[in-house]
Parts: sequence; C-alpha cells; structure tokens
Amino acid sequence: MTRYPIRLEMVEGTAAKFWEVSVKGTKLTTTWGRLGSAGQSKTEEWKYAEDVADRYVSKKELKGYKRVFPGALAKPPKPKAKALAGSATAKPAELKLLAKTIAARAGRMANPRFSIKWDDAHITGGDIVVGDPAGSTLAVANEGHNTQAMFHLVDKQDPGGQIVGFRIGKGAAATWQQYTPVTIKKLIGGWMAGMPAALLKKADYLASTSTHRGRLHLAKGAGTFPSLVGLDAAGAPACVLIGGGVKPEVFGAKSAGADPFAPPDTSATEAELAAIAKAIDKRTMKVVSKRFHLEKEKGTVAPVGGKLMFGDPNGPNEAFAFGGTAPVTFARLVDQLTYDDGYGKPAIIARLRDGAPVAWKEAKAIEMASGYFGFWSPGYPTAELDETGTFASGKLGAWVHDNQSSTDDGTCHALIGLDAKKRPVCLIFGEGVDPKTFARGLV
Repeated sequence: MTRYPIRLEMVEGTAAKFWEVSVKGTKLTTTWGRLGSAGQSKTEEWKYAEDVADRYVSKKELKGYKRVFPGALAKPPKPKAKALAGSATAKPAELKLLAKTIAARAGRMANPRFSIKWDDAHITGGDIVVGDPAGSTLAVANEGHNTQAMFHLVDKQDPGGQIVGFRIGKGAAATWQQYTPVTIKKLIGGWMAGMPAALLKKADYLASTSTHRGRLHLAKGAGTFPSLVGLDAAGAPACVLIGGGVKPEVFGAKSAGADPFAPPDTSATEAELAAIAKAIDKRTMKVVSKRFHLEKEKGTVAPVGGKLMFGDPNGPNEAFAFGGTAPVTFARLVDQLTYDDGYGKPAIIARLRDGAPVAWKEAKAIEMASGYFGFWSPGYPTAELDETGTFASGKLGAWVHDNQSSTDDGTCHALIGLDAKKRPVCLIFGEGVDPKTFARGLV
C-alpha cells in the first residue's frame, strides 16, 4: 500500500510546478501550484480514498511529474532573512568622524552611525593584551608611550553586536585592516601584559595592581570573531576593535596584510653594510650613508700577546684573541635609528688590522655592571678606568665610555668583522650594537 502524502514535481521550460496528495481516512486532499509558492488545495471525500489517490499519482507521472518520496506537504516558503543593516559599509564621513572621536578620546561627537562609551581602563605605557583570557588574545604593541583607553562602540544599525575597542595611538584611523580572529568564550576586555592571571577571572571588574591594569566585561556572545586594526595616515596602529559585532565590511576593511604590530625591520641594507666596511678599511671618518656615519676617536690601545680586552672594566669582560700586533685604533659608529638629538646608544669600532669586513660574526654579549664599557690592553690597571670618556694610553692603553642611554645595567653586544680570509679586522662593541642591524651580513 502506498504511503501518503506523496509529492511530485515537474520543471519544463519556464514552468516549475508541484503536486501533492494526502489521505486521511476517506478524505483525499490535493495541493498544487508553482514551486516556491504555497499553492492551492482541494479536499474530496471517497470511500476508497487511497485507491483514488493511486490513480491520480499515476496520471501525473504519465504527464512527466517526478515523484519526491517520501513526500512532504507544500509549505509556504520561509521568508529570507533580511540582510543585517549593520553589514552595509559605513559612509566615509561616518568612518572619518569615528576615527576623529577615537583619536580625541571624545564621546559626544554627533555621528549618525556610531556612538562610543569610554571605559575607565587607561594604561599609560607598556603593551596590552586584548581578547578573552580563557579564549584567545592579541598582543598589542604601542612603543610603550601612548595612553591606551578602552571603549565600547555601538553600530546603530546593529545595536546588538558587541564591539570593544582600544585606543593605542595618538593618530586617527585613516584605513582599516583585518587582523587575527579572536575567540571569545565568556569575557572580553584588555589588560596590561604581565597582569597576574588570578585577577583575570571576573566580569565587569577593574583589575589593578601597582604596575598593571586591565578591564574585563561579560561577553554578549561566544564564538570566533574577526578583529580590526585602524591604521593612521603613516600606517601606524591607532586603535583595535574586537567582539561579535565586528564586521569588516562595515569599515571597508582590507584583508589581512603585514602585521602592523610586528617590530620594524632594522637590518641595514647590503649597500649600507658595504659602505661601513669601506669606511673601516679606508679609515674614512664621514657620513657613509643616510643612516650611518663614523666619528674618529683619538688614541690607540696596544694589544698584548695578540689579545684585546673588552667589556666592563669594573665588571664582566672578555679577552678577544685576534693575533694582531699593531696598535688598535677606534671610531664611533652612529646609527640614526638610535641617535636622537645628539644622544643615543654608543657603538665603538676597534680597528684590529687593515682590511674590509665582508661578513659579521656575533661574539659574546656582556652584561654591564658599573655603567662603563670599552677596550683596554690586557694587564691595564682597570681601577683607574672609573671616569666617563677615559682614554688612557702609554705602553698599555684603554678606551672607556659611559653607558649613555641608561645608568642601569644593560647588555652590550659584540660583533666581529671578518675579511675575505675570515680573519677578524674589527670588533664593534657597545649598547648601540644590535645584531639585527647586521643581519644581512651575519655568518
């Protein structure tokens, strides 16, 4: 015996129709119409209703209808969900006003699309972490000098979507870029890097210690959502948006590009390294490139037994064996990236022998203890080297510099310049020496 209801459909040319039959006792109901419509129905009374239904089905199949089994009675089509109004791209004027509001940390500017409520989680200096401590997080760097303020952003066309933002720069967002998606489980907020995890468990709680601050709120929804970074005209991060209400299309956000929080590439170009090498070889004390120049230091230091001491004369130091016998001469390497208004991190070059360095090798990094660093002859009475900028000479010699950038202890890196025969021709040492600068020439 045939099971009912039965549904048949036929698509032919521009026609797309359906026909259904159902049987309940002696009542036989047929429904027909265009696919996608509710159709119209008719109910008949038959003593043997199922037999009649079988004949109806056979006739429809002879006309080309295809059976859909088991059949389901036609239902009015579900109305398509209306596109969320908030998914429409905001007008340029609305985004510009929003960027201005965030940069100025103002919450009363009239904006037809967005409104802002500022929180009381302000972090001056230091990096912050945003997201959910039990979900996923983003490390947001801001060079440690801007005041980071948290705010709640409401898109008036999508008032139910939660958006939490962080002002991390002084500039206004000129463009928006998609960043790493964030998984939110229960809480949403931001906190200073290093905040004790025990404090990151309460919703609507301003966590604060003597050195760390942060703010957490209860998330309106769980899930993995996109995050956005607002970039100022120079391409620097100005703000970050996270939360379930973040929709890249609203902000006209570009796809994820270069990480805006990645440390800048400070490595010197091959041309710059070649210019430094040439200046060392030719004893040329001048501007060797837009970024670097050398300044000659008077005096020499005599190696003893082919060795030269370097480090902190009153703290950790090392003996460097290079086998040379000629007096060592010096120059100061100035890197404009670390040289600000005539004050920067010093890097001193000890010229060991004739020749140009074609490659660089890292030597041991030395921790400063007394705040002084430099070079001296093995056996030199280092107790005499306790004044800033000392250059002592004689049968033995010493060149000592103070740690300009800080009175605290610091780490000084050392790099050895090797010639084509892999012999050391120079040694660069000081707090201004960053191996990343010479990355393209490191071996």
